Amino acid sequence: MAPKRPKTLDTIESDRLNQLFAAAQRRAQEETEVLACLPEQFRKKCRFGGFSNGELTLVVAHSALATQLRYQQYDILQAIRQDERFKNAWRIRTRVAPPHFLPPRQRVKRALSKKNARLLEEEAGHTKDEGLRDVLLKLARHHQ
Repeated sequence: MAPKRPKTLDTIESDRLNQLFAAAQRRAQEETEVLACLPEQFRKKCRFGGFSNGELTLVVAHSALATQLRYQQYDILQAIRQDERFKNAWRIRTRVAPPHFLPPRQRVKRALSKKNARLLEEEAGHTKDEGLRDVLLKLARHHQ
């Protein structure tokens, strides 16, 4: 019988990587199934935190949403228990964690009203400072 050769580092790393990848896929599948059981108003605002010992953990962005989830806990649990993996779910824990990445705010440029443009031009006429006068006149040109 030939002696066993030890596993190479590449094989060990790829085995571990495959295990992690499989665990990530299972978790993603569980998350989609749990989120499908939630009412429509919560689906985009919740994340799956985990499931252990009959406790389902949901991560939400703010406390008001956590309170709403607690009020509907009974109905949500009934829907979740339809899945074989979550049949012994007895409690929903909510964790509040703000989103990691906030979407960039859209800046809305509001047009200047004609009245405000006229007031700026009038003020520019009374101003002795040349730089300030130019800036006020430039602002006044931004009216509707």
